[in-house]
Amino acid sequence: MSHHQFVSLKRLKEKNIIEVAARHNLREIAAEWRSPATKIDSRRSHLNQVIAGPCEAVEVARLAQRLMREAGIGSLRKDAVLGLEVLVSLPPKMEAKLQDAVFMDAVKWTESHFNAPILSAVTHRDEAAPHCHILVLPLVKGRMIGSELYGNKAKLRGMLADFHDKVGKRYGLVTKATMLDTYRFANCLALERAFATLQGHALKDEVLSVLLEPHLQNPAPLLAVLGLPVPVPYKAPSAFVKTMTKPMPKRV
Repeated sequence: MSHHQFVSLKRLKEKNIIEVAARHNLREIAAEWRSPATKIDSRRSHLNQVIAGPCEAVEVARLAQRLMREAGIGSLRKDAVLGLEVLVSLPPKMEAKLQDAVFMDAVKWTESHFNAPILSAVTHRDEAAPHCHILVLPLVKGRMIGSELYGNKAKLRGMLADFHDKVGKRYGLVTKATMLDTYRFANCLALERAFATLQGHALKDEVLSVLLEPHLQNPAPLLAVLGLPVPVPYKAPSAFVKTMTKPMPKRV
């Protein structure tokens, strides 16, 4: 069974944002425990784990301040990126020990990929899907270069590909792109079968191609009309797939 990985990247810019983010990750915000919007199951919060950095948000913030002070970083612009947050999410059905291994390797990969200090890494198992929050201080060679590390869409795609190559593949994880390719491939097979069935009905191949193209996204209704079986690899996307295959915002 294939497991899908979801990785996102977020910029942290507001004043005191490092401590605020760490307070959420370390479950120090009491209001979140009571809010139905957060969907935190407090009965499972004991399963959360700090795998890097301090266990208190204030100490995470102090660590960031100390590292910047030691690097000679003075005042920063109001819109400066003060931190990056990598979020790695895995499916609930994945074995817990395997999840732990992925998260540990994700932290190592993050430090290596950005070549910047890890302030904190916390796993959450008290929400719908197990995930890991990794806070990075964008301090590289004595400079705060958060915007540069965050980059653009092309850089994000490269980051996601690098994570999959160095971490995901090791655990048999599948990316969103791989999942979409599976659907497209199965749909193409279905349309090839429909094309073969319709040939010989006084329609030119070019005409058939134009008529069949709109059915690429979902060939099932057409196959039903033609009395053809839907190929096994193809399934109408479930609510989960529809949700997870929406265009990924640059929050990774």
